[in-house]
Amino acid sequence: RMGRVWNVLQQMRFTGLAKALNSWIMGHRAVCKAKESLIDGFHSACVTLKVPTAGSSALDKFIFSNSADSLSLRGLNWSPANLKAFVHVLRGADLAGGDHGMVPLMRLRERCDAPLLQHLVVQGNQIMAEGARMLVEGVVECGVPLKSLDIAECRLGEGGAYALVDLLCAPDLPLETLVADNNHLGDRGVAAIVDVVASSARLSRLSIGKNTAGKASGQSFKHMLGETETLAHLDVSWNELRGDAAVHFCEGLALNRSLRELNLSWNAMGDSRCMAALAAALHDCLVEALDLGENRIGPQACFVLASAFQHNAALRKVNFDGNPLTMQGGRELLRCALHGKDGKEVLRSFSLENCAMGTVAPSVFNPAEPAGTYVLDMSDQGSARILRNLIKLTHEGAGELRDATLVTNTPEGDVRRPYDLKGFSADAGSDAWQLPDKGYIEVSFADTRVAPAEEKLGDDIMHSLREQLAGNIASHKKVDVVQAAMGMSQLSFDQMLELLAYIPENETQERVNLVCRCYHRLSSMDDPRKALDVLATEERSLVEKQLGAASFTFFRNNPTGFHRLDLSKPAQREVLLRLIGLKNAMVDLEEAAVKYYQKRGGGERDVLAIGLSWRNARFNQSPMAFSQSWSVPYGGKFDVDFVDLRRPDDKCAAMSDEEFEESVMGKWRETSALLGLFTMSPNSKLKLLREVSNSCYVCCEQVAAMVKQFSPHSSANTRVEIVVTCWARTVDWHGLPNVMLLLTPFEQKVVMNRLGSVNVFDEVMAVGYYELDLSAKMDRFIFQELLHLSVAEPGDNLLHVTYNTLDFTIPLPWLSGDGVPSKGKISFYFVRSPEVQRRIIEQGSYGPGGAGPPPPHSVSTYAEDWWRKLCEEGFVSPTGSDWVYPYRCRRIRHKLAEKFDQIEHCFGRLDHDGSGALDRREITTGLFELGIWLHPQESRQFLEQLDDDGSGSVSLAEFQKFWTQFAP
Repeated sequence: RMGRVWNVLQQMRFTGLAKALNSWIMGHRAVCKAKESLIDGFHSACVTLKVPTAGSSALDKFIFSNSADSLSLRGLNWSPANLKAFVHVLRGADLAGGDHGMVPLMRLRERCDAPLLQHLVVQGNQIMAEGARMLVEGVVECGVPLKSLDIAECRLGEGGAYALVDLLCAPDLPLETLVADNNHLGDRGVAAIVDVVASSARLSRLSIGKNTAGKASGQSFKHMLGETETLAHLDVSWNELRGDAAVHFCEGLALNRSLRELNLSWNAMGDSRCMAALAAALHDCLVEALDLGENRIGPQACFVLASAFQHNAALRKVNFDGNPLTMQGGRELLRCALHGKDGKEVLRSFSLENCAMGTVAPSVFNPAEPAGTYVLDMSDQGSARILRNLIKLTHEGAGELRDATLVTNTPEGDVRRPYDLKGFSADAGSDAWQLPDKGYIEVSFADTRVAPAEEKLGDDIMHSLREQLAGNIASHKKVDVVQAAMGMSQLSFDQMLELLAYIPENETQERVNLVCRCYHRLSSMDDPRKALDVLATEERSLVEKQLGAASFTFFRNNPTGFHRLDLSKPAQREVLLRLIGLKNAMVDLEEAAVKYYQKRGGGERDVLAIGLSWRNARFNQSPMAFSQSWSVPYGGKFDVDFVDLRRPDDKCAAMSDEEFEESVMGKWRETSALLGLFTMSPNSKLKLLREVSNSCYVCCEQVAAMVKQFSPHSSANTRVEIVVTCWARTVDWHGLPNVMLLLTPFEQKVVMNRLGSVNVFDEVMAVGYYELDLSAKMDRFIFQELLHLSVAEPGDNLLHVTYNTLDFTIPLPWLSGDGVPSKGKISFYFVRSPEVQRRIIEQGSYGPGGAGPPPPHSVSTYAEDWWRKLCEEGFVSPTGSDWVYPYRCRRIRHKLAEKFDQIEHCFGRLDHDGSGALDRREITTGLFELGIWLHPQESRQFLEQLDDDGSGSVSLAEFQKFWTQFAP
């Protein structure tokens, strides 16, 4: 086409222009010929060297392009011979010896005003050290202005490393990026390269991963990092920078002011010494992105690094993927995610994939559950960080440090001395605290936090969670991250919904797992129910199954009851943590009870040993006392009877009769239309009662109505559970002793064992009959209380006293509290005059230190008709002593009802001679065999009560009358 243009110009007599165009055409043809000569020369060289011409198309494309400044020869499987052919193209030399008119490549591109070769990629070839030397010589000799060279995976070896050293030392070479990963450069080879990097005025990116860099390289990195002013990106992953090498590297990093991205992954540098050095370097480091993946970094190291992160203002992104951080380490990192230097907020993100966030390291400090006993090596920064965290928790009111001991090693042996941890000021800041730098500190931390926890899931933790959950990680790992981030914090229902949205709807099990992890952490009382309501039917069923019955018997407003927990299940373990928090919330009430009973007569009482809020605790079937320093394990079976000591105040009102009928009794009485059977089982009824009692209060009349719905023969456990469930939610609680009269003696003992004698015994309602075993702590406590009352109150309070079945008079030393035997069985009636009972209700207990008058709302008007008949008008507790004998008959009837459900069976058991009539001996002996002992006088009175016709014996009909008259 250009030739035709030249002919036209000739015909139009534009001679000068035609000559210029002709000159350009001739030059263009010469350049094309020169380019073709370079390609032909490369082919000829490959033929001469007997190697494939792989790469010719890439070389052809670059040579004939007038805009390209990069050449990629990646993955061509070149040998040194191939590279030799390429270098000859750079030089313009014909390896075959022919005359191809070859021009050096860079000179040819200058002639064409084309960009010179600035970016060369030879990754993935087999050029080895020989090829590397040829390439470097060619680049330097031909003046190739390389800005970046990717020579990774080329099997260079240590010899190739020295060729790269020559390249870096070349004068006027504008090299900015060098990638030499996976080249077996060796420790000395890497050290040689790093030694010359410091003198490079332009190199900003260096990647020498997977080259077995070790101790020698560590020293070189220390020098280079302290000297370089241009290196901004460094990748030393997959090396052996551990131990001394890692420490030296970190020492250099502490001096560096140029690095912005650093990849230290896969170096196994997770030991405490390396992490301490890295933490020191990161305090004021300007690195913005740090990769620490797969470095065996454990939870202990996280406490060291977290301290450094909180002093760093530059770091924005940290990768911890593949490290066994566990839940404790992950939680510590997430806590400091947004905290930077001087407390300023930093938008920092952590990558925590495959970090074992769903597991817990049993021997590592857990900031969410700090209770436990610690032995801290103060020469280790991680241990020092843990101690600082524990001291901070005491300042926040979350616990107490107890029995701190500093152990130092001397030539004479270990020296132990108490160490004061209370002198550290919260205002000074943890960095200003002067902690020992050697020796060991042994200390116990008592977690005194109460439930519900005051700490809410903050915006900083939510920000970190969003960063993690939005990443491309598996759903089950997202659940683990959520659990680690929550710690002991509560979250709102809306926060739970936001977290749930990150789990796809088709991953049912993981959505179920997330709801189970959040269930007991929801802050509002109605949130758990709402959490179940938002789930699909299948999901809700799975949640209820996974949470287990233990989760649905626990309610934070009414935790009183028996809890059997499998600590290997997170939801049930969470229940135990909640119970511990509630136990801590009642410490003041327990201390007040201890002080109150210390002032009482009747002898010393070990109230805490008897148990107040925490009763009958067993771990793996072994009895266990409560300790605030107990670190709750992640496995095992735990049983406890928990009693809420908080009583309703005067602002609390019981449900109205209509509300009670609608919420409880009406639903209990619902029957099926087909068979007329109750639609709710006893267990379902109890579950409903627990749910209602969590938000509503009841009165004694309502508790009694529920108890009477069930038979003592077939539903004794249900009757007991009703009383226990309502114990702390009954507004007029001084009427509960009258409710207890509805229970059989056996049921009363079960309630006493579940709730404890200190909680059940009510001195306002102390009138009654007592059978006590002085060897049992609970019975002994009640006897001591009644001894105190009998001394403090006017009148003769103790009637018909027997000790080991014999008539007995209380000795004076007993009344003063001294000499009460530690064993033996004692029975008696405790009575009061009307004046004494009235005075107690109106003014409080007798004697110094006695309780004041009961709150008006706590005084009940409830009493069953048979009991009310024994009381004077205006009282629901009997006064005087006339009530004693009929009450005794009723107790006999109760005990017989426990043994026999039919009168014929009972009568036949007592009728030893089979005569069809009972004489006095048969009645006395038979009752004694059944555990009912009668005083001789009582035996005569009882026979007179039964013998209507005065015949001296009791017929079945007469016994039937008694059976009916005193029926429970």
